[in-house]
Amino acid sequence: MNINNVELEADFLDAYFMERYEAAAAEMQKRANAAKERKWARSSDAMKEICAYINEFFDAVFGAGTAEKIFGGRNNVGDHFDAFEVIVAERSKVDARMNNTRNRYLQMQQGFQNRQQRRHQKK
Repeated sequence: MNINNVELEADFLDAYFMERYEAAAAEMQKRANAAKERKWARSSDAMKEICAYINEFFDAVFGAGTAEKIFGGRNNVGDHFDAFEVIVAERSKVDARMNNTRNRYLQMQQGFQNRQQRRHQKK
C-alpha cells in the first residue's frame, strides 16, 4: 500500500498486524469521540489534534516514525484524512475478499452435506 510515496505493508490477514490495527483504531476512535464534546477556541487547535490522532495511529500500526515519513511533519488535516481513508479502503477490500471466500467455502460445505444426506436417504 502506498501513501504519499511511502510504501507500507498492511497485512490484514495477519493476526499480529490486525491486533495493532484494531488497538490503534479503537484508541483513535475513543479520542475522537472525546474531542467531539470539546469546544475549540481555534480551528487550528482542532486540526492539530486530529493530525496527532492520525499520526499516532500510523506509528502504532506501522512503527515509530511512520507518520513523519508519510506527512513530513506537516499538519494538513486533508492529507491526514486522505491517508487514513487509504488504509480503511484497503481493509474494506480485504474484508470483502475474505467474506466472498468464506461464503464460497460455506456453500461448498453445504453442497457436500446435502450429498451426504441424499446418500443416507437412499439406503
